Order: sequence, then C-alpha cells, then structure tokens
Amino acid sequence: MLAPADTTLSLGSSFAASVRLTVCGESKSASDVIAWRSDDATVAVVDAGGQVTGTGVGATRIRATSEHYGPLGSIELFVYNSVNPTSAEAHAELSYYVERVARATARRYRVFDDAGHAMDGLKIIANPEAGGFIGVYQTYREGTFDAHLATSNDLLHWTWRVVLDHSAAQPTIKAAGTGFVVVTETDGDNHLRFYYYDSWQALLNASPSRTYDAPRTLSPCAEGTPNIYAGDNTRVEVGFHYWSQCDVGRQARGVTDWSSWSATPDPALDNAIIAYGIAGVGDRDGPFTFRGYRFAVIEGEGVRNQWDSWRVFLYDYQTQTANLLNIRTDAGSISFGNPTIEQVQIGERQALVMTLFVFLDGSRADENGSLVYYCTLP
Repeated sequence: MLAPADTTLSLGSSFAASVRLTVCGESKSASDVIAWRSDDATVAVVDAGGQVTGTGVGATRIRATSEHYGPLGSIELFVYNSVNPTSAEAHAELSYYVERVARATARRYRVFDDAGHAMDGLKIIANPEAGGFIGVYQTYREGTFDAHLATSNDLLHWTWRVVLDHSAAQPTIKAAGTGFVVVTETDGDNHLRFYYYDSWQALLNASPSRTYDAPRTLSPCAEGTPNIYAGDNTRVEVGFHYWSQCDVGRQARGVTDWSSWSATPDPALDNAIIAYGIAGVGDRDGPFTFRGYRFAVIEGEGVRNQWDSWRVFLYDYQTQTANLLNIRTDAGSISFGNPTIEQVQIGERQALVMTLFVFLDGSRADENGSLVYYCTLP
C-alpha cells in the first residue's frame, strides 16, 4: 500500500511517500529496497527515500518498485501554484478538479429531490441568508417542463420547496444582495423569462417583485439556456444560446433593465468550441473566477442529432480559447450537457461543486440523469 493516496501538492513544497507491504494478509513495513520515480520530472521529482517535491504545475504519477516484489503501484499527483499562477496554470488546475468525477470528495448520480422530481439542469448556489445551498432545476411533466427550487445542507440530498415557473426549463439563479435573480427558458415558444425576488422568503414563496419576458431578437425559433453574468433589481446581464437560422446552436449575450432588451451574438465563445469540430454550441455557466482568472464551462454537440456526441469544454476568458474536458465518471460515461460550476464553503473548507446532465446515449451503468459532485480545495 502506498501513502498518501492520490493527492495535490503546492508548487515547491514536498511530502514523504511511503510503502507498506501485505504479506499473507499481514501489513508490515517494506524490508527490501524500494525504487521511486516520477513519470514527469518537470512536474515533480522524488528522491531515493521517497521525498516528493513539486517542480511545475501539472499531473504526474509517483511510482514505487520493490526489488523483491516488483511494481507496487503509484500515487496520482497534481502540482498547483497557489501564489501568482499564470492563467494557463489556473486553467490546468481547474480542469483537473472538474474532470475527476470518480475521485471527487463526494458525488451522486441520478439526483432526485425528496418529492421524487428529477433535478435535471441543476444549478447550485450558496444560500447567503439561511445557510446551506439552493438548487434550481427542471422536471418533465406531461409533455412540458417546470422549474423547481430545492434546498440542501450537503449538496447531495435535496428538499423540494416550490415550483418557480410552469412550462419553463433551464432555470438559473444568482444572489443579488438580499434578493435573487432567476432566469428561465419558457417551454414552447422558447424565450428568456426574468424574475427578481426581494428576499429569501419571497423566493421560497415564488413571489417575485419584478418579471420580464425578453422577445426573441436573434432567432425566430428559440433562445434559451441562460446563465447570469450579473444582475439585480435594476439590470441583468445574461449569456444564452440561440437557434441560429433555426438550424444550429450559437452563443449570445443579452441585457435587460426589466423593461427593455438588447442582445448580440458572442462569437468568441462559439469560435473556441467550433475549433474542435463541434457542430452546435449550447449551455454554459460562468464566468467563474479561479485563482484570479475567469473561466466558463460550455457544452458542445459533436455530431448533429447524436446525443452521445455531447461534450463539455472549459473556456478561458483571458485567451478566448477552450480545452475539451476528459470527464471521468465511475462507470465511464462519455456524453454530458448542462454544465455548471460554483465555489462554495463546506464546513471549514472551500470547495468546487459541479453539476452535469449525463445523457442516456453515452451513459454507462445507470449513470444517466443529473450528476452532482464536489471536491474540497487544498
């Protein structure tokens, strides 16, 4: 057995790796010679005694080989830079956390609330007034969708609270002082609908003080899947995708003052994803600030009308480029959409909480549906 388990390490710092062998069911200290090596010495080096030191940002493995028993295994290691990292270093670290579903601190597949509603397209934020966490999501009902609200104390188990919007999907939410902004995509005529709630109690009661329905201006067919860049009871700025020429998903930004609406395409997001040969660009969440840099997670459809071709990308606002995320679930599902990301506090630790929708086509071992996972940060 190697120790520690898979871990992270701050650039320039060190830890001592160790080995214990099990012989005939008994654990004992290794008595023979152990040879240590790093798969990538530009990321970490290890001396003859197992002392590991981070030398550069990235992932590597520290391997141990026994003179008598042969290869003993490896420790997966990521070295991060917490002091003045470059955007590329922050990008690499964030990708590492998002990709490792199977190694997350905690995770739950096929998430339902306590009333039995599927929590598809779930967006989670911390509750600044009551503590714990707020989730908004869509649930299918008799040929349409409804947007729901639930709460949680642990991110994995959810208590249903109220229906926020009928015949609406893809809800998202952002705290705005003591109030909340919620935006949905109406189901049927597919346009954006805005709500402002003055307080937590108003949100629980589904009693908005302001509402606004944005007209479609970029597509005569559909505009939806909103994310909120900024918002309060005077102004809301959102990202969304529109059905360009009623044929393909493309990215846009829009602004409302609760009485008027303007929207423009966002080709920088499109171009970063299309560069991978992606047919359509859909839902996104961001901007998310990590190590001082701004990022977003975005879904893309690889092949038109093939549900197993949906993938998730991490977009870097600094470089206006994206990388395809190699998301690794327990059973090896491959097709994902509706990505969201948020930094929250769990106990005394900061953590990243991510949500994905795992498409049935491309899912493995009943992992399809809403997925929630989080990792505590070092």
